[in-house]
Amino acid sequence: MRQILTFFASGLPERAGLNRSVASLLAAAFLIGSGASSAFSGEIKQAAAAPKPVVNCTCRYRGTNYNLGDAVCLNGPSGPRMATCDMVLNNTSWSFSKTPCPTARMTPVPLSILRISSNG
Repeated sequence: MRQILTFFASGLPERAGLNRSVASLLAAAFLIGSGASSAFSGEIKQAAAAPKPVVNCTCRYRGTNYNLGDAVCLNGPSGPRMATCDMVLNNTSWSFSKTPCPTARMTPVPLSILRISSNG
């Protein structure tokens, strides 16, 4: 490679030392661009294909561990809301949604039972 660089720079006048350096850089860029780029792209593809490590992170609420993606009803500043265990940067965190928690209401007591109990 050094011989090729010398060949490209040898035709320049002696007073133009800067031009010789520029010619050397251009020759190096040409050589890298012509054949070496395929070697570098192969390395990049191999690095991108590396498997991701398994992350066993959990969120905690009231002493219970919840996996990433699990949804739980949490008490927030605007009342009970559904929250999902998510990863924020490098930490687990609860992401609150605007959805209120589903609640079950007690079935109403029949009026006939109320009348019987109030008479007796």
